Amino acid sequence: MKPLKLVMKSFGSYAGVQKIDFTKLKNRSMFLIHGPTGSGKTTILDAICYALYGETSGNERNGKSMRSQFASLDEITEVEFDFEIKEDFYKIKRIPEQERAKKQGEGTTIQLAEAVLWKKINGKMEVVESRQSKVTQKIEEIIGFQSNQFRRVIMLPQGKFRELLIAKSEERQQILEKIFHTEEYKNIEEFFRNKAKKLRQEIQNKKTEKNTILNRVKCYEDDLEYKEILFNEKVNTKDKINTLEKLLIKDREKLKNIEENLKIKIKELKKSEKELEDAKRNNEKLLNKGNTEKTLKKIEKLKEEIDIKRKRIEAARKAVTLIEIEKIAKHRSEDRSHWEKQIKDTNNNINILKEKILEKEKEFNKQKEKNKEVESIQKKILQLESLKNDVKALNNLKDEITCLEKDLNNIEKNMEYSIFEIKEKQNKIDEIISNVNKLRDYENKLMELNINLEKEINILRKLQHCKNLESEYKKICENYNIEKEKLDKIHRNYTIAKSEYTELQSLWSQGQAFILAENLKTGEACPVCGSKSHPHKAEKKQNIPTEEKLKYRKEQMEILEKKKENQKNLWDKLSVDKNSLENSIIDIKKDLKDYYNLSIDALNKSIEETSNNIKNLEKSIKEIDKLKIQLEDEKKYILDMKNKLENLQKEYAHKKEEYHSKKGKLDYIDKNIPKDIKIEKDLNKSIKDLNKKSYQLISDFEKCENELQNLNTELAQLKAVYKTAIETFEDIDKKYKKEKEEFKTRMINEGFKKYQCYSQAKEDMPNIKSLEKEVKDYDASFCAAKDNYENALKESEGLEVIEIKEIYKRNSSLEKERMEILSEKNNYENKIKDNEIILKDVLNLESLIEKKEKHYYIIGDLSDTANGKNLFGMTFERFVLSILLDDILIAANYRLNKMSDGRYSLNRTLQRDRKNAQGGLELEVFDNNTGMARPVATLSGGESFKASLSLALGLSDVVQSYSGGISLNTMFIDEGFGSLDPESLDNAIKTLMELQQKGRIVGIISHVPELKERIDARLEVIPTERGSIAEFKVL
Repeated sequence: MKPLKLVMKSFGSYAGVQKIDFTKLKNRSMFLIHGPTGSGKTTILDAICYALYGETSGNERNGKSMRSQFASLDEITEVEFDFEIKEDFYKIKRIPEQERAKKQGEGTTIQLAEAVLWKKINGKMEVVESRQSKVTQKIEEIIGFQSNQFRRVIMLPQGKFRELLIAKSEERQQILEKIFHTEEYKNIEEFFRNKAKKLRQEIQNKKTEKNTILNRVKCYEDDLEYKEILFNEKVNTKDKINTLEKLLIKDREKLKNIEENLKIKIKELKKSEKELEDAKRNNEKLLNKGNTEKTLKKIEKLKEEIDIKRKRIEAARKAVTLIEIEKIAKHRSEDRSHWEKQIKDTNNNINILKEKILEKEKEFNKQKEKNKEVESIQKKILQLESLKNDVKALNNLKDEITCLEKDLNNIEKNMEYSIFEIKEKQNKIDEIISNVNKLRDYENKLMELNINLEKEINILRKLQHCKNLESEYKKICENYNIEKEKLDKIHRNYTIAKSEYTELQSLWSQGQAFILAENLKTGEACPVCGSKSHPHKAEKKQNIPTEEKLKYRKEQMEILEKKKENQKNLWDKLSVDKNSLENSIIDIKKDLKDYYNLSIDALNKSIEETSNNIKNLEKSIKEIDKLKIQLEDEKKYILDMKNKLENLQKEYAHKKEEYHSKKGKLDYIDKNIPKDIKIEKDLNKSIKDLNKKSYQLISDFEKCENELQNLNTELAQLKAVYKTAIETFEDIDKKYKKEKEEFKTRMINEGFKKYQCYSQAKEDMPNIKSLEKEVKDYDASFCAAKDNYENALKESEGLEVIEIKEIYKRNSSLEKERMEILSEKNNYENKIKDNEIILKDVLNLESLIEKKEKHYYIIGDLSDTANGKNLFGMTFERFVLSILLDDILIAANYRLNKMSDGRYSLNRTLQRDRKNAQGGLELEVFDNNTGMARPVATLSGGESFKASLSLALGLSDVVQSYSGGISLNTMFIDEGFGSLDPESLDNAIKTLMELQQKGRIVGIISHVPELKERIDARLEVIPTERGSIAEFKVL
């Protein structure tokens, strides 16, 4: 960063508008900020730092407190700063929060803080950012430093120049990170750390999933030895897998035995069912025999009555032979029609009954097919029975999840309450801070009074000093005139002695020339000029002095010359002292201006009044301490609430994790249970409905079977009736034809030529017909009953009644055993199927975990190494920064060696402050006088300044050598030179002078006179009654 122009308006010690144009330095790279104490030298650095970051150089005052005490309410405090970085031109302007006069009307208002950043783009100034916080962020991006780092590297504030030297390792790392942009190395650390963390989490998740799956292994009561291994958390996965495989082998063998038992039981059940069917048919035949025998005996009991009726009919026929013959013939015709109709009706009934039997057989077959569903229903019932535990577990998990959701809601409410409390307390803190700030207006006033007091004290001191200097000046003037007269007298004596000595020396030289010329011969070379021709030889002079006399005169002259020099030095010293006092008096009078005419008593009285006002304000300010105590209490409460909130957040995370775990189990069980039976009540209802359906199917089947059997019995009876009716009809028909012929013959024989004639003569015979009908009906029934009995007797020959209840009981027992075996078979099939799926999933997960662990072995090792888990606690980025720090120390030691006359050098040490701290960026100083290294904090004030200055310059050199690095072509140093002895100061100045050759700008604030004498570019700060004025003086 290269400063171009700074404009301060009502800022600090400067009233009105103060412009500082750094371009006036031209090709000079070093300048001195000079002025009396309290004039506002450091304020210039404060203004630059505030313009860039919104903070002062020492970070001890904010922008609001930097408002000039000389400013009126109409004047706005603001700072503008133009600077250049890598050929890019920027302008920044900041206005701190302050009280100002209203633009309209009377009274005041609060001017809010503002900030604007411009950049020159294509020759035009364009706004880059205008939001205060964003402007600071943008400046940090452009310059590459945060405020605290800027103060340690570029601007070394008064009393804080040692910060970079004695900074903690972490702070030094942050500075070097910003300077050298080593984010990519940190990104590599982060990449490997995240990669390792992700892999580690994936492995843990897979292990958890594997353990969860293994915990779902189905074991029965006889699997105790397997349970002890499978559900033991201390047993490794490999042993669990081997145990599960053994359990599957055992269960498959068990299932095989169960299937064999089931086949045997089904065979026994079929055999028993066949036996039941045979017994039913046997008993039906015996029952039919009993029924037909009862019917026959009942008819036989009516035989005597029928025989009487036959005798009555025979007697009637003999009485009226012809009528009776006719009646018989007619009755026979009627019988014939009756039996013909009977045959037809019976045949129709048989056909109808056959159709009913066919329909019933179809219905029976359907019921028989439906009856086959009973087995699947029973199987389904068993499956539903096996789901009871899962449904119960599902409902329990739902209840637990509901409880967890309630807990999470309660925790969330508590967290919201805590956040609300924190906000409320924070508002209270803000209110307290506001009150403190109001009271701090008294502090500002107190600061103004202190400044005024300090100013008055300074004026008093200067005034007293000026009076003392004037008194001393008067004495020096008197001595100066006396010594001047002495010097003039000695100078006259010295001039006379020198003139006499010169004359004697000339005579002596001429005498020496004569002596040489006297011995010269023609052709011989002159020892003086080398010429062999001697046309004008020196002549002999009178009164030539001796060499002893000449030497004596010379000694006398030198004594007077030395005397003159001593007197001249004494006079020069008095002259310098006189001029210095005179300049000092002029400077003080210039500084004091109108104050010079004030009396010391008046100043003392004013100082006393200001002191009293300060005491009164300090009493008022004591209220701030009470507010601070209250503020600390509120902060402590907020801290407690934050801790409580943190505990709630941890509890919430724990509950949330438990909730997701149980939700996972719930989802797993839920997807294996049909949707309509997820409630225990619904499951029991489904089981009950299936049992009811099974019972209904069995009942419908038995009912249909009985109805079919009854229809077949009825059909057999109708067929017997039909057969009897045919036989009777044939017999009647034959008799009818015979009797008809006989009647005709008898009728003719009796003299009736035409039947019409006989018909007129015959009598009605209703009784005979009724009797004949009864006899004939009896005969037909007897024949039919006899035929049925004989058929039944024939069919039941050799048969005995079989007890069906025992067979039913045995069938029920066999069926129950079959269902139990079938249930056991289904359970083992489900168990084997589920455990096989679990084994497959576990093996897949184990393989995946093994692959991920191999990968993690490499990535985790890289992550540990890159993130400082090594012997030196050094991360990858720190390793790179340590190399860069070594380069910085080489450049720094080049200057420190000069400034300390080869005594000190800075070294990087691998030792760490704490065992768990990162290493590689700690500094120590090596003392060549003792041959030992020691911490940099042990250096004295002057030694620390030399080391800090060397480190800052070394850092600047290295940064400039790296392309793309942060621009460190400017440095400001506030004081520190006063702690150096003359020799060290001389070495430090020489070192700084060397920077001019490299074009680096160095601004120095110092009261050391030697700097003022040796630096020809100065920014003079002059205090006035209405604020200070600053201007460049470049010689």
